[in-house]
Amino acid sequence: TFPFPIQTLNTNPDATDMSYLNEKPAGKSGFVAAKGGHFVDGSGKRIRFLGVNLCAGAAFPEHVDADKVAARLAKLGVNCVRLHHMDNGYAPRGIWDPAYKDKQHIDKSQLDKLDYLIAALKRNGIYIDLNLHVSRQFSEADGFPDADKLTNYDKGVDNFEPRMIELQKDYARDLLTHTNAYTGKRYADEPAIAIIEINNENSLVNYCMDGTILTIPDYYLSELRKQWNAWLRAKYGATAKLRKVWEAGSVPLGPNMLANSDLSEGARHWVLEAPSPAQADMRVEDGGPNGSKCLHATLTREGLRSWDFQVHQVGLDLADGKPYVLSFWARANRPRKVYVNVRLDQDPWSSSGLDATVELPVEWKRYEISFVADDTFKNHNRVSFNLQSEIGEVWISDVQLHPGTGGRIPDTASLEAGNIAIPQESYTIPQRTDFLAFAAEKERDYATGMRRYIKSLGSKSLVVDTQVTYSGIAGLYRESLLDFGDTHAYWQHPSFPHKPWDSQDWKITNTPMVRALGRDTLTHMALGRLEGKPFTVSEYNHPAPSDYAAEC
Repeated sequence: TFPFPIQTLNTNPDATDMSYLNEKPAGKSGFVAAKGGHFVDGSGKRIRFLGVNLCAGAAFPEHVDADKVAARLAKLGVNCVRLHHMDNGYAPRGIWDPAYKDKQHIDKSQLDKLDYLIAALKRNGIYIDLNLHVSRQFSEADGFPDADKLTNYDKGVDNFEPRMIELQKDYARDLLTHTNAYTGKRYADEPAIAIIEINNENSLVNYCMDGTILTIPDYYLSELRKQWNAWLRAKYGATAKLRKVWEAGSVPLGPNMLANSDLSEGARHWVLEAPSPAQADMRVEDGGPNGSKCLHATLTREGLRSWDFQVHQVGLDLADGKPYVLSFWARANRPRKVYVNVRLDQDPWSSSGLDATVELPVEWKRYEISFVADDTFKNHNRVSFNLQSEIGEVWISDVQLHPGTGGRIPDTASLEAGNIAIPQESYTIPQRTDFLAFAAEKERDYATGMRRYIKSLGSKSLVVDTQVTYSGIAGLYRESLLDFGDTHAYWQHPSFPHKPWDSQDWKITNTPMVRALGRDTLTHMALGRLEGKPFTVSEYNHPAPSDYAAEC
């Protein structure tokens, strides 16, 4: 071994100095624009960005440090910095003034540091990707009841809640109309600010698809119901037309197809799968909902694969193209993600029409999921609960599988009364299709509305909403209405089986990406490129301590 010191802030001119590649100052020839699927600078010359993220407190360095960091980044060939998580907390790690309980007042000292950093980066030919909403979490001090029960950083909810959107606009105004004391320009007029990102990793559609939206406090859910009913009235006009479409082809539920659903015969017909080295146990016990019995599955030693802890019933006879409804009760000893699916019980073990993800709470919760069977094989399909190879306990009760559609509109529900419920997993395909179309439209309206507002402030920067992969194909459509597309990817990001971001308790898969072609991050990202739009990857890594991190 031998010492290999790295001088982290070395800016001495030498053979490794790439700073000559940067036009100085950044934006010298004008604002960056999108043209023919690429970025071009103010002179029309194509420009590519190699960037880094400065997160939270790193966006507010002391002046002397800002000069050193900017020069060092330029030497390394960096020409763009993404200012990320600035909105997370109070000074000194965030932008908010700690003299206020809310998160609506920008700290003047922090803003001065941000100004100086932007000026230093600009001098060194480094452009800015300015993030607006990343991790500001509203509280009751901001006037939002039960804010602590909302989704992380208010994601999804902030796409439709009117006052949250107004406060996001206020923050954008406060930043973009502010004049930088060290450049003499408003942020809106600053050509070094190449990109403005509206809302990091955000998706109302995703939360509607996985059922998370149904768990938010009623104060916010009632607002979503009001907007949902208004959307339905605009589309259908009257309840009679809505019923005609939603209940077309409705099939009454048939008899339960699963054996021993009430567990009166113990665990008969139910299979626990936990191949060695996994160690698991399953037993039938009392304590289910409404006095019922339940399956109690416990994993005491993890397996080698994520599916090495499963409960299923095999030998089912499903028919292609036929609708079914799967219902069950479940809970866990701590919040836990479970994959519920219907698939073949023999090679190639492929899906037979249902692949759903549910978040199990600590208290009992009932789930009902509709699906249409596909790629079935007579008497060789199974209902399966993939509990994930994570140590812990899961309880399951009253599992039933019925042919039919279910999900009929209650007689007391109508558009005129404005009380059409938000669809749950059990609703028919037309209902769910409408709800996802509604959610996707809400996202688009939010994204395009925020872009219009930013432009109304005089900003000439390129604007993107969030990452194209959020909301699936609806995300691609949403971002196609903005200036370019962006995505994120991490090859085998660490997972935290018990507590999020626990630095002492985590695991990685630790395999090379080159042996996973088709499932690799590059293929995944390439599928998100928008025709005729520039494409960026604003977060990417092969996180250490992977043995294959050099692939990055």
